[in-house]
Amino acid sequence: MAGRRPNVCVVTKRVKYQSLSVEQHMSCARANVWPHLLSIVKAGPGLGAALSIEEPWRLSYQLDLEQLPLTFGQGTFLVRDDGDECHVAWGIVFDPAPVDAAPAMELCRQMQSALASLATLVES
Repeated sequence: MAGRRPNVCVVTKRVKYQSLSVEQHMSCARANVWPHLLSIVKAGPGLGAALSIEEPWRLSYQLDLEQLPLTFGQGTFLVRDDGDECHVAWGIVFDPAPVDAAPAMELCRQMQSALASLATLVES
C-alpha cells in the first residue's frame, strides 16, 4: 500500500549498573573527618571532579574515566553524625562494559584501606 510505513523495531541496550560500598565507624566528630575526606577525593586514584558537595555530610563526584577503564562511574561519601562519633559510608555506581569490574573492585579495596587509615588518624 502506498503511504504506509514499514514497522520499525528499535532495540536499546539496557544498562545494568553495578555498585560497591565500604563503611567505617569513626570515634570522632563528623567535623574532624570532613577535611580528610576532601583530601582523599583530591588524592585518590580514579577520583574525579566533584558533582555535589553538601558539607559536612555528603560529597558526590565523577570517577575519572581516563584512569579507570569504565564506561560510567560516580561515587559518594556520606557522613552520618552520631554525636561525638560518626559513620562514613562510601559507594560507587559504575558500568564496567565493555570491560570487567576489576578496576572498580581495586578502587573499593583502596578506599577500604584509606578509610581504615583515616579512622586511625582521626582517633589518635
